[in-house]
Amino acid sequence: MSVHSPLSPLIDLEVLDLTPQDLLMALGEKLMGVYRTAYGWAGNRGALESNLKTLVDETLAHQLEVGHRRIFVKAWIRLLDEDRRTGGRVLDAREVLTVMQRAEEALSPDDEDEFEDD
Repeated sequence: MSVHSPLSPLIDLEVLDLTPQDLLMALGEKLMGVYRTAYGWAGNRGALESNLKTLVDETLAHQLEVGHRRIFVKAWIRLLDEDRRTGGRVLDAREVLTVMQRAEEALSPDDEDEFEDD
């Protein structure tokens, strides 16, 4: 549990024996599973896998300033939401980068302080 909030789970992403790409792919797959269960929604598996791969590649290519893993999670949830609302399509790198930039802009100052070390 987190020291900041006893109700907030804390996942230490620094102690995993995975490459950065494998870590983000595994994290994205887990989040997709939780999302699908929460909404009772399957989505277009091919489009989702393609978009996840593009998001991982763009995240690692740009290593945005503040906590790239946090931005990755926020962007992936936004992409899942969009896919669920619109029926899903494969996005290009430019579209995914735009979603990432919006996720970065949405970080609160508290998020930035808490996740500086990402």
